[in-house]
Amino acid sequence: MNKDSTNTLIGLLACSFVLFIMFIVTPLVAIIQGWVLTVLWSWFVVPTFRLPELSIPVAIGLSLIVGMFKGYNNPEKTENEDVYVKVTKVVMLFVGPFIVLFLGWIVTLFM
Repeated sequence: MNKDSTNTLIGLLACSFVLFIMFIVTPLVAIIQGWVLTVLWSWFVVPTFRLPELSIPVAIGLSLIVGMFKGYNNPEKTENEDVYVKVTKVVMLFVGPFIVLFLGWIVTLFM
């Protein structure tokens, strides 16, 4: 194997790995966001507006709709991001909804 074919193989493996991770991370993040939305909805919207509670599938759908309008492109993204920045962004996809849930819980203490 020459150097060019080795680099091509490594590139294909890296691309495959990224796609594999995306197909695992994206549904997990959607489920987490849907669950957090159901909890926040039951804390704030149900008692205030007397609306029915949300199921997790409906909450996931609402989160996807809001995300579609919010957009997925990050204008600050640069092509020279180091691995630490990329890993931090992925971790925040998982941790961010729990931070929002925690802040919502604090607000419920004042209700």
